[in-house]
Amino acid sequence: MTAEKKTNGVIYYSEPESKDFEEIYLKLRKAEGRVYDDDLVLHLPDVPPCHRYYNEWLVRKRSMKMLIRYILRNEMIKTVLEVGCGNGWLSANLLRSTDRKITGLDVNISELEQAARVFGNRVNLAFAYGDIFMLNEKYDMIILPSVISYFEDLRALISKLLGNLNAGGEIHIIDNPFFDNKPAAKQRSLKYFKEMGFEEMAGQYFHHSLKDLSEFNSNVIYDPTTFIHKANRAFDKSTPPFYWIVVRN
Repeated sequence: MTAEKKTNGVIYYSEPESKDFEEIYLKLRKAEGRVYDDDLVLHLPDVPPCHRYYNEWLVRKRSMKMLIRYILRNEMIKTVLEVGCGNGWLSANLLRSTDRKITGLDVNISELEQAARVFGNRVNLAFAYGDIFMLNEKYDMIILPSVISYFEDLRALISKLLGNLNAGGEIHIIDNPFFDNKPAAKQRSLKYFKEMGFEEMAGQYFHHSLKDLSEFNSNVIYDPTTFIHKANRAFDKSTPPFYWIVVRN
């Protein structure tokens, strides 16, 4: 897959497909209060203490800092792909703190254009539209932050991305929920989407467990279920409640 064009600061690796998902997704995000103006996006993950999702952004800031420290300790990491970059805040912060070459990929054109508008004038930072399963480029690190629930087959996703790694490359799964009881989780999600008035989103949101990664060479480098992390979370709301998992070839 090669870049064919660039429009409004966004690189297009392929022609846009149906915008049905994007429209439903954005309507839900607006209803949740998760669509932000350019000024707020520019300053993420910092939000005012009065912000509706202040505690959530504390967690995201903490996990971002953990990721940055990891990258800075690994000189072999020169190129990074963020899958599901949205408005681009994480990609921009990774560039600012690590000076690596960062690409943010998504299928949400509205958020990609916002990312390009807010952050796109930086060297070594690009925002691109494209189907991840058609991606040919290779990277030293691929990050999946809060995005795996929008992929029905996690095994197929990981298998594909392993082919997009340079030698010694890694896939990092961060800020994603995993579920021991998938049917129960699915019912909770359906109830939530119904209450929000977007029942159709239930067919676009998928639930995965740690067992889905059992066939891969994966390592948990942060386990939120340990006693120390549970104890820390009781006193420090920035303590991440999600696993951080690294998958290698």
